[in-house]
Amino acid sequence: VLPRMVTELARTRAIPATANATLESLLQRARALAYQPHSLALQREAERLGREALAHAPDDPRALVAVAKAMWLQVENHGDEMGLDAAARASRLSEAAVLARRARSAGSDSVTIEHVLSDDALARGDVEGAERYLMSAIQRRPKDVNSHHNLATLLARTGRLDEAIERIGIAAALPYYQPPLFAWTALAWYHLFAGRPEEATAWARRAIGEDPDSPGRHGILALARALANDDPGARAAASTARAIQPGYHIDVRDFPPWIGREAEFKVMVQTILLPAITRSGLAAAQ
Repeated sequence: VLPRMVTELARTRAIPATANATLESLLQRARALAYQPHSLALQREAERLGREALAHAPDDPRALVAVAKAMWLQVENHGDEMGLDAAARASRLSEAAVLARRARSAGSDSVTIEHVLSDDALARGDVEGAERYLMSAIQRRPKDVNSHHNLATLLARTGRLDEAIERIGIAAALPYYQPPLFAWTALAWYHLFAGRPEEATAWARRAIGEDPDSPGRHGILALARALANDDPGARAAASTARAIQPGYHIDVRDFPPWIGREAEFKVMVQTILLPAITRSGLAAAQ
């Protein structure tokens, strides 16, 4: 730690005082954006501030992380909004990964680096590498909630639903646990895909308690009740979803196949997802 502090101090002192003040101001403004509601415009502004900071200090690890993080979040959270296809997403993640590696070489120990590198590896088809990066992040910061949740998401994308559920449980046991907004919704989906409608129902209702105006959360509840053969409950939840968002429906094509378990995913869709969508009344044609 001490050599890194000395290196950082030397780098800071090598920057003229006025430029250093500008650099610190830019980095503070970029960090402040993390406490605002996420949006594509916000992440683009974070990227702009980070790049402006890099113009003042091209090797500053904080600026490198800021840009890499902003690019990564744009792809992960707003890729559809940006109109990015798979190739464009992979290209953006690759660029972010280059910056992340530079930040690590410059002395940053931010676990954001592992998150960026994990998604870059996944975009290249390296599932094992993606998992290794997230495990490395957890080893660096065992109490980092986002690392646990990102690993749970990766496990779910490979069809390892019980492992994903267990990983969220590990995160939830951490002191001062503050779940990401998607946590309870994710648990509802994982239990639904595993064919456990009552567990899916419980988590969907908890998610609705946090955000009652989300049509998607009522949609999950509708599917869970349909899978439990509770047609009135399914129809009521579907009706609520469509009252919030007219025309709301669930399309199986929006669910990517489980990586490496495509055949199992197809069985799940045919035996669980499609029947629940049809029975709940949330099919696109209805």
